[in-house]
Amino acid sequence: MQASFAPQPYVLGLDIGTNSLGWAVLAVDPKDSDRATELLAMGSRLFSE
Repeated sequence: MQASFAPQPYVLGLDIGTNSLGWAVLAVDPKDSDRATELLAMGSRLFSE
């Protein structure tokens, strides 16, 4: 028996700076894509010169 899977809408946010990169993945409400419902993942990377 297979479980049914409904894809969840999400948003990828990027913050690109001169020496850094930040990112976040947010789950959004399927009926209102302007409303985030959950923070799925996030991270950042700093670059040295």
